[in-house]
Order: sequence, then C-alpha cells, then structure tokens
Amino acid sequence: MYITMELKQLRLFVLVAEEGGFRRAAERAHMAQPPLSRHIRLLEEEVGTALFSRTSTGAILTDAGRVFLPHAIDILAKAETARVDARRAGRGETGRLAIGFVGPAMDGALPDVIRAFRSTRPAIFLEMIESSTADQFQALEDRRIDVGFVRRTNQCPDGLKSELFMREHYVLAVPDGHRLAQHTVIKPADLVDEPFIFYPRSLFPELYDTILEQLTTPSGKPIICAETLSKRTTVALVAAGIGLSLVPKSTGAHPRRGVVFRTIDAELPYVEMDIITRNDAPRPLLTVFLQTAHQFRHI
Repeated sequence: MYITMELKQLRLFVLVAEEGGFRRAAERAHMAQPPLSRHIRLLEEEVGTALFSRTSTGAILTDAGRVFLPHAIDILAKAETARVDARRAGRGETGRLAIGFVGPAMDGALPDVIRAFRSTRPAIFLEMIESSTADQFQALEDRRIDVGFVRRTNQCPDGLKSELFMREHYVLAVPDGHRLAQHTVIKPADLVDEPFIFYPRSLFPELYDTILEQLTTPSGKPIICAETLSKRTTVALVAAGIGLSLVPKSTGAHPRRGVVFRTIDAELPYVEMDIITRNDAPRPLLTVFLQTAHQFRHI
C-alpha cells in the first residue's frame, strides 16, 4: 500500500492533540481552521480510521488517535534529525573521508593538515590508508579513497587531476658510527663504493636514473646493497648500519637513534608530492579538506 500522508499533516495532528481543539491549533499554526480540518480529514482517510472525536468544545483523541500520536511524534523527530544531518553533511560538517598517502607524507605537512582539519570538523570520520602512488591512483578511480597524497610522477591517469603539494630537498641518512657522520656536507665523491639503500628502479625509473647519475663521479658511484619500499624501513636499515640513503628533508627533521642526517652537495631533483583527486565536482566535505590542505602547501 502506497502511503501519501505528509509531514505537514502529522504536525497539524500533533498540534490538535496538544491543544485539544481545532480552533486553538489553527491559531498556533497561523492558518485558518477549515484548511487545518481538511488536512486532518485527509490524514484520517489515509490511516483508515478516526483519530479525533469532535465535540462542541474541542477534539478528543480516539483510541486510535492515542496509539497514533507517539508514532507521529517519533516520525517528526526523525524527519527533523534527517533534515539537520543532511544540512550538516551538505556543509561538509559530517561524514567520512578516505585519505590515501605515501609514508613520507607523514613526515611532511600532512599531519598538520589532518590536525587543522579535525579542529574544525571533529565529527568527521577520517580513514587513513597508507599505500603506494600506483595503488592510490587505482583507489581513486574505484572511489575507495576521496583524495591521495602521492609522489609526483607527471603521469596522472585520465579522470584524475593532481596538484603540487610539497617540494623539498634530499638529505643523506648516515649511520652515526660511519666515518661520514663527522662531515657536515657530503659530496658524491665521498660516496664512491659506499653501500647504498634505494627504492626499486621499477617504481620511478627516470628519477632513479637521475639521482644515480648525479651521485656518479669519474672515480665511481655508490653500490646498491638493499632496496626498500618505505622511508621507515630505509631509515631503520641505515640505523642498523646496512648502508647510506637519501631521504626527504622532512624525514631528516625527525631524530632517529643510530642515524644522523647530513647535507648532500649534489644537483639532485627535488622531492615532490602531489595531491590527487577525481575530476568530478568534489563533495562539500572534500572541498573543505582541500582548502585546509592548501594552507599547508610547501612549494
């Protein structure tokens, strides 16, 4: 059975029940009595029974009316909650936001973005998902995340867009007992034949080749002794004395036992990170988040 009763009819029904009569209810509703009576009749037709006993002095709830009243009040309360919640969601004040990120983003400005966003939107549930740049591209296309923080690749897939979020220099991570730990500035010539920890070339071939080219001298170059997928693992291996490695300057800003960070005197490319989103119009919640992120851009 298709139900056609309206919220307005329910509100007027509750008013009549509270006032005990049509005249006083009409005055409270700022409307004439005949239209109010018509709405109540339509509601009773919809329910299929009389809700009021009309008397010369007012209106008394029938047994059916007394049963119907709490349900009407509950429906109106739920409708108001739905209205308020929908408006808050429309203003980006409630909801869920899924954020992808590569590990190094957490050494940079991303924690500041999250902190600032949560201070203004405490009701938002943030789902933080650490994953590779390639996985974040796919997750955005599949709508499993709303926004991502990735390494700059200049190869953003169709349907997605990217914007530079952070640019910084590399520093050299050195075991604290290594001979180079005593140097303030380290040159490529100092790295010849030194064990070196790097990411797999398959991840970023052009960047990989550019960096190694800048670290190569006529006397030789570092020797790749280990490949890692995260800066956390890289720094841990340096601390263990496995080798040296390049890390973003922001990573070097966080002290780590067994590791020192030194300036590298080489024409290395910047470490760059992008914000990626879909091309379609962003949800209000995502718009608020992106506005917050823009306040912490470092380029």
